[in-house]
Amino acid sequence: MVCAGINRVSIVSYVRALFRFSDLIRSLLTIYNRGGVKITMKLKTTLRIAAASLGLMAAALVPAIAGPFATFNQTGINPTPFVFTNTGATSSFTLVTAVIPVDFTYSVANGYGPTGVNIPAVMSFSATVSGTGFDFGGIAVQGMTLNSLVITADVPSGGFSNLLTVNGNGILDGIYGGTTASMAGDTSVGQTVNYTSDFLNFAGNNAYNLAFVLKNTTPLKLAGNSYLKTFKASGTGNFSSDEQSFGVPEPSTSTAFLFGGLAVLGLIAFGRKTRAGSIAS
Repeated sequence: MVCAGINRVSIVSYVRALFRFSDLIRSLLTIYNRGGVKITMKLKTTLRIAAASLGLMAAALVPAIAGPFATFNQTGINPTPFVFTNTGATSSFTLVTAVIPVDFTYSVANGYGPTGVNIPAVMSFSATVSGTGFDFGGIAVQGMTLNSLVITADVPSGGFSNLLTVNGNGILDGIYGGTTASMAGDTSVGQTVNYTSDFLNFAGNNAYNLAFVLKNTTPLKLAGNSYLKTFKASGTGNFSSDEQSFGVPEPSTSTAFLFGGLAVLGLIAFGRKTRAGSIAS
């Protein structure tokens, strides 16, 4: 429950402060793990509990974001096309092939077609680690930078096919030793999520959220180098915003010229036909 008189901005600022303080505690633990500072096991446990508590407090205070404006589901024959590859500081989270087939669905008005209809598409995906991972009170956590996620329609509409492009950063986590995980990013807590699309206009929206559900992973654990162990997984995802008002993008200049040119040609043809009819009569 939030006290009266506390607005969204102050809540978000408080949430960010909690997460930053939580991150500071985790940084101290990282220094400990690397041998830079010697602290007792009791203090190490206390710091972990403090970080977990702050993270839970922050998560509980995050302002609600409306339901997803779009979702995707993998459709290919490979049951686990997502792969996290541990190569130390260059560890990556990508696809086993350059692109995978997906069904993409808009749940809001858009410039491609009706809402709630599966759009056959392909998806490319590339993310890299951001710092080492850690055990967060029984949760394996790995910071990630989402370099690029691009979902392209199999059949363009009006010459355009970018259903959604995303980049930013977030967290890849799951129960330590479990076989499910998630990857999430949320601008409400200071993370970065950027959306672009040929069929949606995001100009009126301020807060964004993305969430992947990853299943059928090998047991999620940290390797000896403090990054997640290599694993493969199946995946679905949703993309959300604090506002559910999405304008359809204006036609590009080239599209305007195209339709303008067609209109001119139509008028010329109509004029020629009219003159020919006058001469014949």
